[in-house]
Formats: sequence, structure tokens, C-alpha cells
Amino acid sequence: MRRAIFFPVKSEARFVWIETDQLSNQPDFDIERITIDEDLVYMKKLNPQIVLVYRANSASDGSAVNQSLSRLNDETCTSWKGPVLAYGSEMKMNAAGQETIMCTDLDTTDLGSINNWIMGPLEPGKPFHGSVIFSHGESSKRGRRFDSATLQSLPGVTKVPLSLESQIAYVFGMPLMIMFKIPADTTASKEYEEIIKAARSDMPSDSYNSTAGLLLMDLENKDSDASHFAEIPERYIKKSLGDAIVVRKDGRPLETAQLEAFCNWVEHDLLPLFTDARLSIAEELNVDPAADSEGWKKRADFCLDLRQKMLARITRKRFSGWCEKEGLNLEHF
Repeated sequence: MRRAIFFPVKSEARFVWIETDQLSNQPDFDIERITIDEDLVYMKKLNPQIVLVYRANSASDGSAVNQSLSRLNDETCTSWKGPVLAYGSEMKMNAAGQETIMCTDLDTTDLGSINNWIMGPLEPGKPFHGSVIFSHGESSKRGRRFDSATLQSLPGVTKVPLSLESQIAYVFGMPLMIMFKIPADTTASKEYEEIIKAARSDMPSDSYNSTAGLLLMDLENKDSDASHFAEIPERYIKKSLGDAIVVRKDGRPLETAQLEAFCNWVEHDLLPLFTDARLSIAEELNVDPAADSEGWKKRADFCLDLRQKMLARITRKRFSGWCEKEGLNLEHF
């Protein structure tokens, strides 16, 4: 038995258990299959791959539009008709020691890859709805920090050089790209470094953008030091970066109210907790390993466990609870 995702015609998607053929461990269905081997938004190969199975004649036999798939992408794609089943597939060694394709389990993270594949790449010239986060000075003049923005989608609009990806939004499940008026980091483009520095020097002193900096909290990668966990890098707070345009990397529209609620949640709910966690981690790492060799492993395990606990707080459930507490309407989310 393997865990698959079933997309019925009228109700919500749900997990189901399916039986597999004993010879190949692949589901024995006499229907069409499509294999998804890459996440089109995050540009990464999928392992296991995802297989969608459906009736071959569902598009012409009068089957209704699959509403559970439509809900997954906010009804922006309604071409799928009839029920659809998704399961995992990867190469594994069988009992005889032979490499063969086997059916594997899917989980909730695979829903995003399925949705990204269905949505497909952005259509050139199509309006691309994002939001603007104003700099401190500009927001003071306008009396607000956020506004809507409409761009024309072009090839690579979400892969702009010097644009930044929000780690905290990625963990949350809402992939966001941030593009500052003046790029925050020039290391990726030495040829423009002097031009960028000159442009930044002409910016008013109040052109820093600490609100956009909330989206750039360091949740660590292989190149970052553990002591920087949950820290907002200073270059995103104090530099004259100007306004920031924020778009969803998957091409879906980003409502301004949604972005504002998310940033406020990070600032008022998560940031204080993450700051305390970072200070605790820094305190543990401040001990010389040579002076406490026996306790060092416990300290390292403590830091790792604390980071995992903090990451586990970045959930839609916690966000929804905070919004409800603040009296925010979540219907458009």
C-alpha cells in the first residue's frame, strides 16, 4: 500500500492508500499517465517523481471540471476534467537486487510541485500582479507601507539578477522574490557595482527599508554561520535600498493585504521569538569546545533542536490564528 493524493471532481483533495502491482510495484491502472520530474518554480529535479493518472477520454466524455485542482491554484487553471490521482515514482532496488521503478508515498509538500506544474511558466505579456513595500521615507510621505504593483510578465521575470528570495516565505509555502530599487548586494554583478554604489550615494538617508528586511531573515544555509540564525542582515536594514517590489515566484497574484498581514505577523509574532532563540544559540556557541569537550555535543544538539522548533512555528495554522486574533479577514487569502 502506498500513500497517494486523490483529486476528486467536486470535493477537496485528500490522501488515499492505493494497492500496487506485485511485479513492478507500479499502480495497475488502464489509464493515461503524465510524469512530473521537475518543479517549475524552484527549478529543481523531483525525487521521487510525481505521476498523474486520469481517464484518457475525460476531456471529451462530458466529465466536469476538476474543482479540487482548480481550488489548488485559485481557479486560474480550469482545463483539467474528471478525477485525477497522483503518486510517487522512483528507481529502487527490488528484492532480487535489480533496479526497477517503484511506487512511493507522496506528502503535502508534493501539492506545491503539482500546482507549479499545472500553472506552467508565465505567459509573456500577461499582467503580473505583485506589491510594493515603500522605503521608510516614502512610506512616511504616503502614510502607508504597502501598495499594489502590476508588471508585464517577461521570460525570467522571477529570476531577475540581484533579486532576493525570501527564506521565511519559502518555508511558509508562499515563494516570494524581492527586488529593491537599488540592489542590496552587488557581489553577483561586478560590472554594475560602481553604478549601483553611485546610485545609492544619491539616495536620501531615509531610504532604508526595514519592512522588506523582515522577509530576508536568515534561516541559514550551508554557507551561513549558525550564530546568524533568525538574524536580519544589516545590509538589508541600514543601506539606502529604496522601495522594494515583491512578487510570487510561482507567478500567482500577490494581494497587498496578504503581504502586509504576512510582514506584520513576522514582525510582531515570529521576530521576538526568533530573536530570543538566536541569542540562546549564540550563548551556547560562545563556549570553547576545547574547554568543554563532553558538553559540546549536547550544546550542538540543543542549538539544532531549537532551530527546528523555531522553523516549525512558520505555519499557516499559526498565521491564521494570529490574523484571527488581530481581527483580519482571511477570505482573500
